[in-house]
Amino acid sequence: MIWLFGLSIGSAEQLVEHQKVQSKTLNKEMNITTIWSTESNIEKGYWVVLMLHGLGDDEQGFLGNRAYFKEAKIPMIVISPQGDRGYWTDGLLGNYSDWALEALDLELKRLGLNPPPCRVAIAGVSMGGFGSLSIGLQNPDRFSMIAPLSPTDLVIAIEDMPQSGTRRQVYTKVWGEPIAMDKVQAVNPVNLVNNGAGKGQKIAYIIGEKEPRKFKEGAERFEKASAQQDLDLEMRIVPDGPHRWNPTWGAQSTRWWIKKLEGSISSECPIEAP
Repeated sequence: MIWLFGLSIGSAEQLVEHQKVQSKTLNKEMNITTIWSTESNIEKGYWVVLMLHGLGDDEQGFLGNRAYFKEAKIPMIVISPQGDRGYWTDGLLGNYSDWALEALDLELKRLGLNPPPCRVAIAGVSMGGFGSLSIGLQNPDRFSMIAPLSPTDLVIAIEDMPQSGTRRQVYTKVWGEPIAMDKVQAVNPVNLVNNGAGKGQKIAYIIGEKEPRKFKEGAERFEKASAQQDLDLEMRIVPDGPHRWNPTWGAQSTRWWIKKLEGSISSECPIEAP
C-alpha cells in the first residue's frame, strides 16, 4: 500500500512515499518513507541514502529536511525505514540491522534501481547515527559513504546507564540483563574500526560540543581510532551543540554532510551497477 504526495520546488517535483511492507526479517508489517526527486540528471546520476531515525522518532522524522535534500546538486533518493527501539542492531527485539538492509533492497527493487556502492550512502541521527556507522562499517560492499550524526558509543553508554528505569531498559531490552558485552563490542563502531573496518569508505561525522559523554567522548575515541587506521574521516563539531536538532543536526549540518556526499563521488562511478 502506498500513499503519495508531492512538494513542488523549482522545476522538479519532490515526491514522498509512505509504504507498509511485510518484513521477512522481523516477521511483521513495517513502514518505509522514501523522499526522492523526479529530476533526471544523466551526467551526474543520483545518490541513494539509507537514513536511520533516532530513538524518539520514526521513519517520517526526516521530512523536515526535504528542502535540503532538494538543494543537492546530485538528485537524492532518501530511504527511511521504521526502526522502533531496536537500536538498528540484531538483538533481543529483532534483527533490526538486517531489516535496514532489507528495507533498502525492497525500495530499490520497487523503484527499479540498481546503484553501485559508489552511489549508496548510509546516514542517521543518535540511535540512527550508531546504526548508520555500525551497519555501514560492516557492509563496505554496499555503502561507500557513512554520515553519522551524534552516534552512540555503546560501551560508554552502558558504563553510564542507570541502575534501573526506562533509560537502562533502552539497552537491556536489546542486549539482555545482564548486558551481553561481547555482542555490544562486536557492533560498536570504535571496536569495528580497531578490527580493520572502514578502509576505502568516506565518513562524514557530526557531533555537538555539549553532548553527553556517550556521544562526545565516543566521537573522540572514534576519531583517534580512525587516525590510527588512516581512515578517510571528516568531523564537524558544532560549537555549543547539545543533543538535539537545532543547532547540532539542523540546516548547516545537513547541508554539510550532503556536500561531503556530493564531493565523494568519482567521475568513474557508473550510474547503474553492471
